[in-house]
Parts: sequence; C-alpha cells; structure tokens
Amino acid sequence: MTAGGGASGAGTLSALLEDVRLKYGSLVPATVVAEAREPGSPLHSHFTWDEHANSEKYLLIRAAELIRRVQIRYVSPVDGEERSVRAYFPVRSGTVSAYVPTEEILSDPIQKALLLRQMKREWKEFEGRWKHMVEFADLIAGGGSGSVAI
Repeated sequence: MTAGGGASGAGTLSALLEDVRLKYGSLVPATVVAEAREPGSPLHSHFTWDEHANSEKYLLIRAAELIRRVQIRYVSPVDGEERSVRAYFPVRSGTVSAYVPTEEILSDPIQKALLLRQMKREWKEFEGRWKHMVEFADLIAGGGSGSVAI
C-alpha cells in the first residue's frame, strides 16, 4: 500500500500533511493553513495567496480539499486490480473534527463501525438520489411508452 497525492517521496502532499499531523497532534485545515503561510513552506505552493481574492474561509476549504485528495493505493486481494481509498477521514471528537488516518480508524473497532455506518448511510442516499434514473433510461430506451414531460 502506498499513500499518494502527487509524486512519491519525502516532499509529497501525503508526507507533508503527515508531518503537520505529527507536529500538531492532529490534522485539521487550520493547522495546514498555518504551516503553509510561510513562503518557504513546502505546502505554500498548494495555495493561492492573493489577499484580496482569498478569505480565511477559502484557505480552510482549500486545506480540507488537499487533505481529502490524498489517497492510499492498494492491490485488491480479490481481483488483483489497483484501487484507492482516502488516506484521512474526518472524525468528530466533541465539538472538534480532525482528519484521522484511515488505517488508524480501521484498527479501532468503534471508529471502524462508525465509519462503515456512515458509508452505508451515504450509499443509501446516493442510491436513492439516482435509482429513478434506471427507470427513466428504460422508459426512454423503450420508445417512451410512458408519460414524459419536460
């Protein structure tokens, strides 16, 4: 398994974010922005630093996007295909949410159960949102024998 978000090596986005997590004890967008503010920071170039165009809120959103972009690549033991999963997932503790390494979440039975429950809930929402499209596609493919109004 490898984590990636760019080229491999010590300067990868994955390695940079892991350094932030180890330095601060957790990985939250605010600490990523704090580390990236210095022009000499390896994270600095991942942000647009135009004071007039960017608010602090934008910088925090961008930091969260960077965290979510990092993937763990692995080869499936079922079919030998390469797959990927997010390297970090947000975990809420009280009023604070921090991104936690996926391997850490999956090694804790309670955190694992919560993550999988969330995944199932999101999958059902996704399925419910798009389920009707199969019926509509069948209706169109069949020559539109049902009622179609636009």
